[in-house]
Amino acid sequence: MDFSSDFQELTGYEPLPWQSRLYDRLYAGDIPRVCAIPTGLGKTMVIPIWLIALKHQQMAGEGTLPRRLVYIINRRTVVDQATEVVGQIRNKNKWTDPLAVSTLRGELADNGEWRKDPSKPAIIVGTIDMVGSKLLFNGYGDGPYWRVHHAGLVGQDTLWVHDEAHITPAFSALLHCIANEQKECHEMRPIQVMELTATPRSDHDVLGLDDDDLDHPIVKERITAEKIVKLHEVEKSKKGARIVELARRHASAKVLIYVQTPREVKAIANKLRSEIDKEQRGLAKSRGEKYTRPANWDRRIAILNGRMRGYERDQMTDDNKVYRKFLNAESVDESIYFVCTSAGEVGIDIDADHMVCDMSSMDSMIQRLGRVNRRGGKQAQVDIVYEEEKTNTPSKVTCDILKSWGEFNGSPDELHNLLSKLTDTERAAAFSSTAQPPPLNDIILDEWSMTSVRDIPSRQNVQQYLHGKEPYIPMVHVAWRKEIELFDEYEVENDRLTDWFRMCPVRSRERLQVLLSEAKKEISKMEGSAVCIDTAGSATWIELADIGQSKDVSGCTLVVSPKSGGLDDRGMLATSGKTVQDVAVAAFGKEPERGRRLEGIDSPCPFDDYIPRSTEGEIIWPERGRVRLRDEDERPAVELVLYMPAKKLPAENAAFYQPLKEHSQRIVEKVSFISKRLGLNDEISGALERAARLHDTGKEAQIWQRYANNTNACVPLAKSKKYGNPRSLGGYRHEFGSLVRAIIDEGVDNELALHLIATHHGWGRPYFRENAYDRERSRSESWKIEADARRRFGQLQRRYGRWTLAWLESVLRCADALASMKETKEE
Repeated sequence: MDFSSDFQELTGYEPLPWQSRLYDRLYAGDIPRVCAIPTGLGKTMVIPIWLIALKHQQMAGEGTLPRRLVYIINRRTVVDQATEVVGQIRNKNKWTDPLAVSTLRGELADNGEWRKDPSKPAIIVGTIDMVGSKLLFNGYGDGPYWRVHHAGLVGQDTLWVHDEAHITPAFSALLHCIANEQKECHEMRPIQVMELTATPRSDHDVLGLDDDDLDHPIVKERITAEKIVKLHEVEKSKKGARIVELARRHASAKVLIYVQTPREVKAIANKLRSEIDKEQRGLAKSRGEKYTRPANWDRRIAILNGRMRGYERDQMTDDNKVYRKFLNAESVDESIYFVCTSAGEVGIDIDADHMVCDMSSMDSMIQRLGRVNRRGGKQAQVDIVYEEEKTNTPSKVTCDILKSWGEFNGSPDELHNLLSKLTDTERAAAFSSTAQPPPLNDIILDEWSMTSVRDIPSRQNVQQYLHGKEPYIPMVHVAWRKEIELFDEYEVENDRLTDWFRMCPVRSRERLQVLLSEAKKEISKMEGSAVCIDTAGSATWIELADIGQSKDVSGCTLVVSPKSGGLDDRGMLATSGKTVQDVAVAAFGKEPERGRRLEGIDSPCPFDDYIPRSTEGEIIWPERGRVRLRDEDERPAVELVLYMPAKKLPAENAAFYQPLKEHSQRIVEKVSFISKRLGLNDEISGALERAARLHDTGKEAQIWQRYANNTNACVPLAKSKKYGNPRSLGGYRHEFGSLVRAIIDEGVDNELALHLIATHHGWGRPYFRENAYDRERSRSESWKIEADARRRFGQLQRRYGRWTLAWLESVLRCADALASMKETKEE
């Protein structure tokens, strides 16, 4: 168990002294509250350090560290160091257990690996909104099934690492509040929290640099890297021109430019192009040559803002040569420029030679300085252009502080010394956010945990708990899908729209983030209808013109037809009516991972994505699901079908025949295996095994077997190759049927086992609707059993705690999904 050699094997580097000290603490089960390390010294390496400590504990027969790590990134940048680190670990991890890794971007996006087996190590990389909402039983876009499942898996046996925690203190406060709540409720495996920041707001339990670090040659070179900072006052109308002028002073250099808004990014990029074009014209004229603008005339400029569509961001990461040059230390023959908003401040390991920017808050300025001369060994020039502000904003306070310092060296070492001289009042006023979340109480938490209840009037929106009580800037997402035209033509109802977009969800690469005010101004000019998907995943029709009136779409995703336009070539909102590329099927540079096909029409199919076929013309990919556009009457039914590669298909949607008896036996084996690895006691593991044995007996009902197209009544099926129309079930829930059979036929009285049977598809928290009842049983029996299920849910939450109960439900679901897979040689 040699940490240094294992660390070098996973990362390719020898550990720095602070990284070895962190390993010692993690191995001892002593997780520091704050890890305060300057930018550029490998804070992201806490991920492999955690994994090595976890494995060494397991080798020693110990188990104090959480099995899962959630790494929270404040902003959705193009490529962040955390994603690269976990990808590297995934490829180099040589230990017995395969490492489950899921991130919000790239080939790992939405792969669901982290939710397959709670007994195996997993890393989840995401934003506060996307992952934090899951902790609160309100995962954005999740339905009742996934909300409780995700809450259980991230709310137990998990280390939450909050990167750049000083930027979003409200989320840190929320995490610590939940951790304390779980401890007070004696939950089995409460979450643990570690903040990463270069500027901690508290000195309580902080792991930072010590004398060994300061004497280390790499650390010394990076924390003393010179960054000479100068301030330039201008009139507001001349700020952009002055930034371009200062940037153009640097010859043969990588120049990083930061401004506040996407509009400024676009204006400065256009001005730079104009200046470079003018320069090339002049050179051609001096040589007596005729100037012809080259096709790639803007090849020296890259731009980034948080409101680009994900596809174009990924495209820039993989294909933009300017951006790639900022990621390494190589020199350039001619100056290149990277123009960013705050989206380029956190999570990108770029290293610029010089920087020009406008004024921002102190935490923002610290992040910006960390992206220039990052590795040291040279002197960088940093020019900050500002105009005088009248209001006392964080940027105004920061400006006054920087002016009082005069021309200064912004190296991490010098900056730390300067910041240490600020008073607590100055520091608080200069940082961008000190917002705290509202107080949590039992009522709020209980209402969130009742995931099968759609609408509770008093249920609190999670946004203010994730980000604190600060002015909310309403946003909306826009995506372009060609099936919108089909749905409009066939007048598809809202519930079928919801079914489709839950099967074929809008991915991050498809979405464009837009201010609601911009949406009302620009998108409302488009003609036609759109599908509006709310944060719970429910889809409804909306007229685009209504967005500019009274329709509230804040936080929603609007899915519009590609023919509606609204996007430029760089993935930003535009007024152009140019047809937009539908990127729902293939990510940039990757093989397709799903395909859509219209079936049931006589003419050649006008809607058929690339779906691989055999030499005989048969579709190779299995079916993920289908939505009926036109019901059968005098004409054939028309359906839109989603196909996916078998390896991408969720296990619970596996399409193959599996008898109920065989399925029940397999899930008992899987749940027993997981329980042993988790070290669950006999009482809990016994309840899980009993629930596993009986959880699907409700599928014996004739109505469900007809739905599964089973023609052999002697062998009930648990899985089928092809199912009928879900509407044929009339709302019947097989898990409620299983609950009835467990109580009446089997005489089960174990409260936990009964609850797990009832909730293994997300319902029963706390109730079922009447149409879910078993038609083969009396209604009076069903009423009593359903009422007992409500009581049982409340009692078990008080006994085990909200997240522990959700976690135990997740254990059964994971075992169910594993048992639903086809047998493979690996098994």
